[in-house]
Amino acid sequence: MKINKLQFWFGLLWTLGLCLGLTYIFLLRSEVVLIYQGKPSAWAWLVDWFYPRFWVEKQRFPLEFFLAKTDNILLRLALVLFVYSVGFYYLSQPRPKRQWQRFWQLALTANEAKWLSRIIVMLCVWASHTWAIDLTLYSEFPEFYKPIFLLKILKLPLLSAEGFYFLWGLMLISFSLTALLGSYSLIFSLIAMTNFVLLQGYLHSFHKIDHPYVPLTFLVMLLPALVYQIQQSQFENLWTIRLMQVSIASLYFLAGAEKILIGGLAWFHPLNLQTHAQMHQAEWGMWLFAYEPISTLCSIFAVAIELTFPLIFYFPRFKWLFLGLGICLHLGIFLLLEVGIWLSPWVWSYVVFYKIRSTDLETNA
Repeated sequence: MKINKLQFWFGLLWTLGLCLGLTYIFLLRSEVVLIYQGKPSAWAWLVDWFYPRFWVEKQRFPLEFFLAKTDNILLRLALVLFVYSVGFYYLSQPRPKRQWQRFWQLALTANEAKWLSRIIVMLCVWASHTWAIDLTLYSEFPEFYKPIFLLKILKLPLLSAEGFYFLWGLMLISFSLTALLGSYSLIFSLIAMTNFVLLQGYLHSFHKIDHPYVPLTFLVMLLPALVYQIQQSQFENLWTIRLMQVSIASLYFLAGAEKILIGGLAWFHPLNLQTHAQMHQAEWGMWLFAYEPISTLCSIFAVAIELTFPLIFYFPRFKWLFLGLGICLHLGIFLLLEVGIWLSPWVWSYVVFYKIRSTDLETNA
């Protein structure tokens, strides 16, 4: 019997999923117990690479907490395999395949694309204007420096204050030249992107997880590709801007999904937001969340906005509704939990949604 490509990928994905599940159940779960107890394990290096905070957090949480985390990792892998399987089936159909191809063909004028790249540059410069100061202060505490991922792979040492100011200055100059120059802007955009991501890595290596800057980091990583498309006058097929939009929408969806996967229904318990407000001594939040039904509704509202944000591509005519709800979400976090700033960097990234509707998935668009 001849096996077509769809059957092959279905079989491969589900076989991989089954192997991962059995390996976890019969091998990896018991290794988590050994690592937690401080006993020798062949998998300890994996924890060092991908979860360096484990050695600190194991002092605060019981074994059951980390077993639940590893269970969640397996669940995530299963969900990813499921999504890919559905995706392969979806794209095997003629009409969805054409819609998918048109979806990435976002068209802007030359001026629109150039100004959008400049605005992204300006937002990144503004977002990073305090990083050199922060890292200079952190460099005085080298015992807290735990390099993560690429910094660990490349074995990059902790820099001095002068070193951080040099990287930061080089990044600002490169961003400026990216915005001003035409012929050589691709080179400078690559330098700016590298330094932006590198400085983010150093910040995270001190356990300072700057979630507000995540969407801008995705925009920066795609900036060189956007500059290249502008240089090549590919204004009828700006897939880079579409990928920026998809990245931000995916970040919202994953933020909502993580809340459900980690906290389950407990996330919607009134105590959740009450505790957060009390931790930050947010007066408005402590007053409002004292009313339990309102506390629960706010939790539901937040998760619903995050999970439904990707629908902005299916209903582009309601773009301003989705973006407006996003602004309300971040403004609410600032006012009621006193976290971040009133105009969150997440909201800054909405600039890439300047144009959504062209060949979207909406059939009547």
